[in-house]
Amino acid sequence: GSAVTFTIRNLGTANLTLTVPPTLSGANGNQFSVNAAGMSSSLAVNNTTTFTVTFSPTSEGTKNATVSIANNDTDEAPFTFNLTGFATAAPAPEINVQLVSNSGNILDGTGTYTFSNVQEGNSGSAVQFRIQNLGDADLTLSGSPIINLGGTNADQFNVSVQPASSTITSGNSITFSVVFSPTTAGSKSATISFANNDSDENPYNFAISGVATATPAPEINVQQNSTDIASAGTYSGIGSVRIGTTSSTTTFTIQNIGNATLNLSGSPNVAISGSDAAMFSVVSQPSVSTVSSSGSTTFT
Repeated sequence: GSAVTFTIRNLGTANLTLTVPPTLSGANGNQFSVNAAGMSSSLAVNNTTTFTVTFSPTSEGTKNATVSIANNDTDEAPFTFNLTGFATAAPAPEINVQLVSNSGNILDGTGTYTFSNVQEGNSGSAVQFRIQNLGDADLTLSGSPIINLGGTNADQFNVSVQPASSTITSGNSITFSVVFSPTTAGSKSATISFANNDSDENPYNFAISGVATATPAPEINVQQNSTDIASAGTYSGIGSVRIGTTSSTTTFTIQNIGNATLNLSGSPNVAISGSDAAMFSVVSQPSVSTVSSSGSTTFT
């Protein structure tokens, strides 16, 4: 701080002898300094001399010290008085990150954000994040690019909008946007990280995640009397038939257990092949060639 000047006056009737310079003591004596340049060591009656004290704190809080002036005043030797000063914190940035949509804070290191589900091969809506400077000095964002993605599935996300500036003044904020763009189905996770000049939150980082749903697709299943028949499998439930006679008919069900329409192609939809194909015949083709999700059709 600015130097404070103190004046010593000799109000007596004989010369006042002083020890130069005055000394500092007390719990925080090292937070103050004395300048006694020009201070006289002997004062005639009614004369004065001065010294200055400067408050130069190195840490925050209230600081106390004692000034002591050795002299030849018989009842005030040494002459002492107390000093008190308050040290405010040095101006510093203070970073905070919020979700723009609801102003919810996302903490450094422990914060997380979960994106809405997106179908594989597609991109979700851009999500905006806000970087705030709650401190009283400029917050500087460093790095090129400023916002970086890392972690297991970093390639499933992208920063669609980087911060427009690398400096955020006190009380202001800036935004960036991230998009979830999965290329495969499943749970995806990554991290967002960016360097800055906040002394205890550099870099600032938090986790992000999202679930990629599978592209809708049909899934065929064939049953006979509720028993599944695997693709390329065998059904042997028709039983023995005397040569020259015809067995009773057997009905099979084609199910679509997928989440997209199942198309039956070919003409006819159901064909018989193999070395004994002539011994079998399709007497009833499926009634439809398209089977909706969870739907079914039959052939005999």
